[in-house]
Amino acid sequence: MIQVHVVDASNSFAYRGDLDSYFRLRHEIYVDERGWHELRRPDSREIDPFDTPEAIHLLGIQ
Repeated sequence: MIQVHVVDASNSFAYRGDLDSYFRLRHEIYVDERGWHELRRPDSREIDPFDTPEAIHLLGIQ
């Protein structure tokens, strides 16, 4: 079962690996699959100006 986890500044340290996987998945989807090559990054992580420490992420984790 997939559970939704709310990740914010207060608990992001506990989700470092999950957030890294999330940013890599975004890169795979937007750059590799959709061809948005201007977003390509050498670290293969799609991170934008809204991904600040204050951002709130909802992660579906199985």
